[in-house]
Amino acid sequence: MPPVNTQPIEVVNLLSELEKKFDTVRRLRQPYERKWYENAAFFFGNQWSVYNPSTGKLYNPPAPSWRVRLTVNLIFPAVRILLGKLNKIKFSLICVPKSKEEEDVAAAKIGTKVLAYLRKKLLFVVKQFQICFLMLIFGICFVKTYWDSEANEEFTVQVPDDFNPEEMKEEKLRLGDVNSVVCSPFELFFDPTATIEIQEAEYIFQAKVRSTKYVKEKYGVEVKPTPGLYVSPIEQSINLLLNKNLQAVEHDLVLLKEYWEKPTKEYPDGRHIIFTSSEILHSENMPTKFYPFVAFPYFPTFFTIYPTTLIQNLIPLQKEYNRSRSQVIENKNLLTKGKLLIPVNCKVARNAFTSEPGEKIYYDSRYGKPEQLDLKPLPNYVFTNIVHIRNEIMDIAGIHDVSQAKVPSGIRSGLAIAYLQEQDDSQLGVTYSLLELGYAEVGHQMLEIVKDNYIEPRLIRITGREHEADVFYFQGSQLRDNTDVEVEVGSIMPFSKVARQQFVIGLWDKGIVRDPKRILEMLEFSTEEDVFDTTALDEANARIENQEMDKGIQQIAQVWDAHQIHLKIHNIHRKDRKFINLSPERQQLFQLHIDAHEKFLQAEIKKMMIMAQAQQGMMGGGQPPKR
Repeated sequence: MPPVNTQPIEVVNLLSELEKKFDTVRRLRQPYERKWYENAAFFFGNQWSVYNPSTGKLYNPPAPSWRVRLTVNLIFPAVRILLGKLNKIKFSLICVPKSKEEEDVAAAKIGTKVLAYLRKKLLFVVKQFQICFLMLIFGICFVKTYWDSEANEEFTVQVPDDFNPEEMKEEKLRLGDVNSVVCSPFELFFDPTATIEIQEAEYIFQAKVRSTKYVKEKYGVEVKPTPGLYVSPIEQSINLLLNKNLQAVEHDLVLLKEYWEKPTKEYPDGRHIIFTSSEILHSENMPTKFYPFVAFPYFPTFFTIYPTTLIQNLIPLQKEYNRSRSQVIENKNLLTKGKLLIPVNCKVARNAFTSEPGEKIYYDSRYGKPEQLDLKPLPNYVFTNIVHIRNEIMDIAGIHDVSQAKVPSGIRSGLAIAYLQEQDDSQLGVTYSLLELGYAEVGHQMLEIVKDNYIEPRLIRITGREHEADVFYFQGSQLRDNTDVEVEVGSIMPFSKVARQQFVIGLWDKGIVRDPKRILEMLEFSTEEDVFDTTALDEANARIENQEMDKGIQQIAQVWDAHQIHLKIHNIHRKDRKFINLSPERQQLFQLHIDAHEKFLQAEIKKMMIMAQAQQGMMGGGQPPKR
């Protein structure tokens, strides 16, 4: 007798509605999944498998023992080169003010600092690699940005007791924080009408394998495990497609699903539901005005959410390349050992014709003599075709000699090589633009979440360009709704490091840039911090003095300070709007401090002039000419 469902009818109906929707979108996505599995298999070198549509699995067809199945994986190095090209782009997230008002400009500056803090805290350097890798393998991936209420360390507060309000009890809380994770396309399911503009989708599912212990600790509900689950949907699906009879871990895993639905007439605030196949774990209105996902396509097709992948276009050529190379080896084996025409009754031993020198082979001459079959080698066009296939694979991937550190024939000019490298990189222009748009949207979502959830002051620590520490307290309300974000990528300099260095040296030679420290920064000089160690230290000290004098604390100029550097940093600060808004008393602190530096500097100049006059007198015995 089946167990009786004791859940309220509303919960049963809701679960039925969600499971029906989920099953529909899962079936509609299956044709794309087959391509993703095949892409992953070819990237990792499993390139002789065949898809069986009746079983829905990949399998290796049987073959005789002499059959050669050589795999020369050209997809792996192509993806590796493209991954390097995509990851070498450095970018910054810039908060854009919504107006020219001073308050909005100041809020945007704070927003930019908060974005720098979150990028470092959330390890966006690692996420950039994950994004680019999944884009190249599956054609698309997603970044989920959300408020993690369990982030940060626990702290204890005193709250009124539920049963006796006059008494206080301790309660452990967490401040929570923004979090951002990269999701593979296997995790997300979209409504059938969705396109690459995922914010226009009617609803979105996210499915992720979790342990029953995780669900119990996070939601306080004991749920039944889902049969046949592996650690992740990707592992489960690929293992099934490869027909591997791996034992599934069934005792404590469950498929945890999240459902987002944008506002409708029936649900004007939208819906966000977390559930399993048997339980509703959490239900609320949409916590944000947007879906918490940003798509990162490699090359989009705007009429569907799942674009064509690079590997998908390389697979036919890769198959033909492996087949041709295998045929060459088979032909070599055939010509090495050959084939023999042996009369049926000539009584030649089956183990005859070995590679032993001086071997004697006995046969009955009455029935004929064994003869070597005349075999011909493969024609030259077979080898020519192999070269063509390899070049075509690299052409489709947009990788040529310069991207593989090879100098094209007939090219000797370094400028010409740099230009070719630039042209090779320009084929990724669309992907670079899509990455910029995606990063900007992720930054916008982070600031929107920060604005609504940073209620208490947060301590923000960032390191500036000059390695100076910037520490301040921040609340979400300080953004003043300035949450639009743009991406600042590199500059007008070329992508190639060699070409970039040549470009920068040209700026120095032509006198366009005369600051040696700036030149070293542009060249990415590895020892610039050592070369300018004392300069950076004085600049950092001067900025600290600026911060202290902004607070009304007098700073004393020291004789060992680099006075020219201090004067430069202090005067730049005095041009800032923040300084102009200081009280006259605090502005006077800056003037007194600067006067002290100028006094020290004048003394140094006077001392140097005396030394120069003395040295000139020793050399020429006269006085310096009068002006």
